[in-house]
Amino acid sequence: MVFLGVLMIIYVAISGMHGATLVQLLKAAVLLIASIFLAVLVLAKFGWNPVDLLGTAARRSGVGENFLAPGARAQGTGMETLDRLSLQLGVLFGAAGLPHILMRMCVVPSARAARRSVQWTAVLTCVFCVTAGVLGFGAAAVLGPETILAGSPSGNTATLLLAHSLGGSWMLTVMACVAFATILAVVAGIALAAATSVAHDIYGAVLKRGRATEEKELLVARWAVVLIGCTAVGLSLLAERLNVSFAAGLAFCIAASAILPALLYGLYWRGFTTTGALWSIYGGLVSSVVLAVLSPAVSGGPTALFPDMDFSLFPLQYPTIVSAPLGLLLGWLGSVLGRTGRTQPRGRLPAAPVGSERPGPVRNRDAGDEALGLGPDVELVDQGHLVIPGRTSTRGPAACSCRQ
Repeated sequence: MVFLGVLMIIYVAISGMHGATLVQLLKAAVLLIASIFLAVLVLAKFGWNPVDLLGTAARRSGVGENFLAPGARAQGTGMETLDRLSLQLGVLFGAAGLPHILMRMCVVPSARAARRSVQWTAVLTCVFCVTAGVLGFGAAAVLGPETILAGSPSGNTATLLLAHSLGGSWMLTVMACVAFATILAVVAGIALAAATSVAHDIYGAVLKRGRATEEKELLVARWAVVLIGCTAVGLSLLAERLNVSFAAGLAFCIAASAILPALLYGLYWRGFTTTGALWSIYGGLVSSVVLAVLSPAVSGGPTALFPDMDFSLFPLQYPTIVSAPLGLLLGWLGSVLGRTGRTQPRGRLPAAPVGSERPGPVRNRDAGDEALGLGPDVELVDQGHLVIPGRTSTRGPAACSCRQ
């Protein structure tokens, strides 16, 4: 784990977006091909009969036919059903707000290329999800829960054990390399997105108020990669016993609660303000993380992160069903309460008078602009992009233009 983290830090800090893109392309191709091949081996073992595969998996699961029912891992009380629904909502809406996925849209040359890329991505994702289902049922049918839990109490090595059982050492080696490349690519993408935010948003926009040079931001981004990478390695060592499905669910939960509400409001609500964005992002982030920490996945159970402690006050493992609506509510509430005056209509901009330096109507200031470093000496003009002395960056329909 430490070696993987050090390798990620080195190549992201040196190669940046270009290196991360190459690794992600390689990972996607190898992962899809290897997963399809392993799924073919599973189907071939059961005579290409999905019914035999599902029946064997149900018999060896220990729970009988309930293994094939929707949400078998969360059957029982109504609270467990609610937990399953919360997980599904997080996966559905969180995928639209993951920052390391959103930033990939910035590397396409045109909107047409972006649409075509999304279409291909959707098709390949559907193929991989079907393949993952075959591998999951195949692991239950071929290995059984005892063998899976003996390999790892969290069940994270089930695919590797299945590859060794069906293809021997060579297949195990291939899948281990796939797992290595997958972890490296995903963590690198997340670290790159986080380092970019630290360098551009925190250092460049807030601390330097838009006056930082590109060289300084690049240096800060590289040091941020080192800091974020070391923090990630330390947290991963603490969460070694934690099932990766919970960690992935938490990431989707944070994206659905903190990022997606601000993104939707910014795209479709003209009354959305900076204060609303801050309330939505920080409120969704804090609520999702706090509820996850107080959930049974962290304490109070044999498979929890801290099995010997019990401070689980929130009954759900996945808090998306609570934190995502809270993020939407806070975004609306912050926008309503954060206005200091009547907002100018955001329709077509009137033509500026001849000889005038003003590009358009001045947007009303709200309390959140001060938090972003836009003080009273900065004039806010509603023109769809952010202009800082010496720099220009697109911000989307809900942003503004700033002139000294």
